[in-house]
Amino acid sequence: EMRNDIMNSINDLSDIGFEEGKKEFFDDDGELNVEKFSKFLTQELKDRGASEEVLDAVSIVKDKDGKPRLKVPLAAQANLNWI
Repeated sequence: EMRNDIMNSINDLSDIGFEEGKKEFFDDDGELNVEKFSKFLTQELKDRGASEEVLDAVSIVKDKDGKPRLKVPLAAQANLNWI
């Protein structure tokens, strides 16, 4: 019984964190706000002493249609130690 209560509490906290993340980084249409996400990543990385190379990789550039995106997609990062 106690184990179930603990697991339910963990799940509830996870759901709360997920909802807060959605509010912070996604618009009403469910699109990721890349600029907000980049700003968040940049601050977190600076606080953790990330290299300039990593900070540059999460900076914003515009694609051919003028839409903002990360300079280097997270999946293509050469250094993933900061994740």
